[in-house]
Amino acid sequence: MGKKTAQHVMIKGSKQGLMIVIDDTSSYSEALRDLDEKLSIHNQHLANNEPASSIHVTIHTGNRYLTEEQAANLVELVEKKGYMTVKGVESNVILLEESKRMAEEVAVTKEMKIVRSGQVLQVKGDLLLVGDVNPGGTVKAGGNIFVMGTLRGRAEAGIYGNKDCVISASVFKPALITIGDILYNSFDHHEQDDQVMTCAYVDQSDEIIVDRLQVLNRVRPNISLFEEGV
Repeated sequence: MGKKTAQHVMIKGSKQGLMIVIDDTSSYSEALRDLDEKLSIHNQHLANNEPASSIHVTIHTGNRYLTEEQAANLVELVEKKGYMTVKGVESNVILLEESKRMAEEVAVTKEMKIVRSGQVLQVKGDLLLVGDVNPGGTVKAGGNIFVMGTLRGRAEAGIYGNKDCVISASVFKPALITIGDILYNSFDHHEQDDQVMTCAYVDQSDEIIVDRLQVLNRVRPNISLFEEGV
């Protein structure tokens, strides 16, 4: 009985294209060599029936960390064979630095201060400010902004592009707000009730809506800041 050859690479088809799965117990050189052989065979079949458009490919490396150079070599190998475009290289592994960055982006930074004119307070995750933002002052956050005080300056939430973020304040009279890349400065502060905590969020039409804080339970049910006892 012949010895079974180890499968370092598997190529699977789907409606979205092809997935190349690399065995994370194989050495990188073995996987690269096996992938080269399998792609050569695959392309011989395609040569007789050339696809109308490029085939999208996702490479999954399992529990293996690849350097940028190794990932680039994989992409180059796949694409130089013709007919294929790599959509991405996926892995179950992330670097410690990336893990820290992800944790920072979901962390809540709590500040007790007044942000005065000309000052900028910026955090990577959510911001809980116990204090005021005066006219000319600015608060920025990668996540949500909660002001337990008066907001009269500028507030920018989701500064890395997240439009699901919200801005709220006990007294909501900002000069300007942005959520993601959407700007809003059409406020009529005379109509606002200073006794009602107000929030702003982006609706399905990519428009900023200003409403009572209570609506967040419906429009952003995943926001759990106040479950931490703040």
